[in-house]
Amino acid sequence: TELYFMEDYDDGPFSFRNELESLNLVKSVINRSFLNASDDKMRLQQLLEEATMDKFNLLESNCIEEKMIRLCDSGSDMQLLEWGRKHGVKSKLQIA
Repeated sequence: TELYFMEDYDDGPFSFRNELESLNLVKSVINRSFLNASDDKMRLQQLLEEATMDKFNLLESNCIEEKMIRLCDSGSDMQLLEWGRKHGVKSKLQIA
């Protein structure tokens, strides 16, 4: 099982949802493997979980969400929308 963390300047296919789903899977596998473990192994599991959560907290604190808006010619879209309105089509569509 692999769990990916973003590194500096890495624009890979990462999202918090995917990372949390991966974390949940890893955590469930680890928890099952420690069901009948000794105290030392349980402490090891706790340290592993804390280190993983620390990594996620660091990731979250350093994450800046950026959105890019691409400008495009919406003339033909506006013409189609206007044609529809003239012919009785009702729409909540607003073309930017």
